[in-house]
Amino acid sequence: MTLTYQESGGGQAQIQVTLFRFRDPDIPILSEAYDVMTRYKWGLTDNSHKSKMLINWQEVDAGSIVSIKDETRFQITLPKQLDFTKCRRLTVRGYNVVGMYSTTSADVKDCNAYDPRNVVPAVVVDAVGHWNTCN
Repeated sequence: MTLTYQESGGGQAQIQVTLFRFRDPDIPILSEAYDVMTRYKWGLTDNSHKSKMLINWQEVDAGSIVSIKDETRFQITLPKQLDFTKCRRLTVRGYNVVGMYSTTSADVKDCNAYDPRNVVPAVVVDAVGHWNTCN
């Protein structure tokens, strides 16, 4: 899965999602294997050990999904720009006609990049000491 994150005016942001189409691997005819997938949902996590949901599961607008050959594309509009003090991951679920789903996920920005760094942790300064007055 490939993600392109863009910030726009008004504090909003969009993520362009490109991924291999979900399909049923038990169906030998490829077009039919793709056709059993009925909908997609996405969620945003903080990439922690327990993957805390930052934005709960949202339905992908069926009208925004473009599928060509083995690739699916759609765009997500976020209510606000993301804070990259921690790694953020987008997770996509593809549902079939009986309600079962498969999941894939990717970093919104490359969390391992170091030149330049995409994820910059917040700096917290906690100072304790004695009050010193200068006379």
